[in-house]
Amino acid sequence: MRIISDGICETGDRRENNQDHILYVNRKEAGHETGLFLVADGMGGLACGMETSGYIVQEFLRWWEQDVSWMFAYGKTSDEDILELLDQEIWDINQEILKFTRETGQRTGSTLSLLFVLDEKYYIKHLGDSRIYYSHSGQIRQITEDQTTVQKVRRRNGEEYYKSVLTMCVGIPERPKAYTTVGTLAPEDCFLLCSDGLYKCLKFERIQEILQAIDLNPEETVWKLRHAIPDGDALDNVSAIVVRVSEECE
Repeated sequence: MRIISDGICETGDRRENNQDHILYVNRKEAGHETGLFLVADGMGGLACGMETSGYIVQEFLRWWEQDVSWMFAYGKTSDEDILELLDQEIWDINQEILKFTRETGQRTGSTLSLLFVLDEKYYIKHLGDSRIYYSHSGQIRQITEDQTTVQKVRRRNGEEYYKSVLTMCVGIPERPKAYTTVGTLAPEDCFLLCSDGLYKCLKFERIQEILQAIDLNPEETVWKLRHAIPDGDALDNVSAIVVRVSEECE
């Protein structure tokens, strides 16, 4: 199988700063097809959300460049091994973010939606309300679960409203409890990793329609997703990664 991907990470139509960071890389390693794809959306209501999501991507890129080779060298390629390595990396990153909070007094955090591919297997780790959609055998579903709750908030003028609040993210005091799943890939499978700035602007049916167009390559699919959002409606940062599985071999 061959993995191909592309992504975008944009400020959107209203925001001045981009709190999102993305990563999409793949290569042949010791004769195996491998890929790492992630979206991290820094929490804009807290300090340093942009720096936090950037740090997550930086550390997972280091993990990709160093630890994946080690994984093959020492035969750590079972499902249990891979999930343990991913969990440990998330924990290490979480501890560094907590250290920053203790030293500066500034709370910060980020979502994380991560897809790791090894040959015909895929592994997902997810924290927060970014999402991963999965297209398999013509059926598309949200494969992750939003880790959120609805909370009542009172404005200074006394008005009350409800907002969605994260129940899990990178940067919390306890060990993050990531939503986890493992599965087997098939030709023409497709994944969409995205921040809430994308999926809150598009109905599921529109996302489904675009992902099911298997004649589109990832670059074209990402372009169509972004431009499906009407001008001026991208109120938040917009990030998306499309990963397609092909039977073609290089």
